[in-house]
Amino acid sequence: MKKFMYFILLLFLSCSAWCTSYGPFFPSACTNAVSVGGVGDWANPTNAEVEDSVYSTFNEVESYYLYCSNFDFSSIPPNFFITGIQVGMKRIDINGNGVVDTFVQLFESGGPVGNNYGDNVDPWPTVDTWNYYGGQNDLWGLPITLATIKDSSFGCGIEAGKINGPPLFGIDAESITVFGQNQTTIYKGNIDNANIR
Repeated sequence: MKKFMYFILLLFLSCSAWCTSYGPFFPSACTNAVSVGGVGDWANPTNAEVEDSVYSTFNEVESYYLYCSNFDFSSIPPNFFITGIQVGMKRIDINGNGVVDTFVQLFESGGPVGNNYGDNVDPWPTVDTWNYYGGQNDLWGLPITLATIKDSSFGCGIEAGKINGPPLFGIDAESITVFGQNQTTIYKGNIDNANIR
């Protein structure tokens, strides 16, 4: 007697050898987002949409968020289970007087959410260099799904402040890389005289 059985394994595992990544993705919209500690806008915020050594800049004590959104995640398959988000910031301390992150966060619905990974200890480099936050097993303390990131308001933002003055610092580009697992059907078929216990 034949029994028709369907087995589906959903790989809801943390990233390891089975991990897949998509990206880095770049935004198509960058703007200023007012923050509690910041005192002013970034100049030319849309310059952070493309990696081209043309900067969004700031020259006061502490900036508002430079918030980027409208990432095109359409290449990620619909059965993808997200295990981590990595944010990239290509930063430069243009005049070398000292600047650090104050906040680096994800954004949903236009506002910052989740863990703050801003590094307020290590100064920015004086040549434009990528710095990365989060990673393949880091959801920033949030319940992130495909629906979350495919909302056009989902994105990332950075706020920065001077160590010494007068400051002048810049962001060349912001990026997001998505890590996770494909939910895979490993067996679909019929089994003769199967005993399931």
